[in-house]
Amino acid sequence: MSDKSAELHKDHRQRMRKKFLENPASVFEDHELLEILLFFSIPRANTNETAHRLIRQFGSFANVFDAPYHKLTEVDGVGASSAFLIRLISAVSARYLQSRNGENPKITTREEAARFLQPYFLGKDHEALYALMLDGSRRVIQTVLINEGNNNQVSVNAHYLMNKVTACGAKSFLIAHSHPGGFASPSSEDVMTTLFMLDFFRESKIPMLDHLIFSNKAVFYFSAYDNPEITKQLGFAKQ
Repeated sequence: MSDKSAELHKDHRQRMRKKFLENPASVFEDHELLEILLFFSIPRANTNETAHRLIRQFGSFANVFDAPYHKLTEVDGVGASSAFLIRLISAVSARYLQSRNGENPKITTREEAARFLQPYFLGKDHEALYALMLDGSRRVIQTVLINEGNNNQVSVNAHYLMNKVTACGAKSFLIAHSHPGGFASPSSEDVMTTLFMLDFFRESKIPMLDHLIFSNKAVFYFSAYDNPEITKQLGFAKQ
C-alpha cells in the first residue's frame, strides 16, 4: 500500500468511527456496520470489500453472525481473528438480550415466551431444544437446554424432560426448538412429538403450555390443542 493510499485508508476509518459516534446505527447500511466491526480484526486491509463479500456469501447480515466459524474462515479476507470476532459478537448479543429480559419475568402470553426464548437460539447453526420452566405464578424458574441436534433435527426424551421439569418444581412449562436456516412451520415429526408430549404431561398434571419453533425470521406457536386440522389429521382429540 502506497503512503497516499495508506493515508486515505486511515482517514476513511476515522470518518467511519466519527459517523458511528455521532449517529444512530439505523443510518448505516448492513455492510457498513460489518465493515466497522472488522476494523478491530483487520488492521490495514479494505474491510468494506470483505463486509460485502460476507453478506453475499451468507445472504444477509443476520446470517453472517449465525454462520459457523469454519464457514466464515472460508471467505476470502476473513481470517481466524475475524471469524472469532464475529462469533463472539453473536454470543455477546445473545447474552445481552437474555440479561435485558431479566432472570424470572412473568410469562403470560405466547409473545412474551417468544421474546424471552429467542436469544437462546441466536448464532446457533444447529437445532436445539429448550424447556422454559414456570412456577405457579407463571414466573420463570429457569431455562434448561434439553438437547442439541444437527442442522435439521433434534430429539427429545419424554422421561428425561419429565425429570428436568420435576427437579426444579415447575408447575407448568413450554418447549421451544429452532429450525436454523429454514422455516418455522412444523415438520410431521414436530407435530407427532408435540401431540405425544401434550398427552404424556397431561397425565402428570404438569401442563405443557406450548411448543414454539424458531427460524431466523419467524416463530411458530404450536398450540396443537387449538389446531383442529392437526388434531383431526392425527386422530388426537382434545380432552
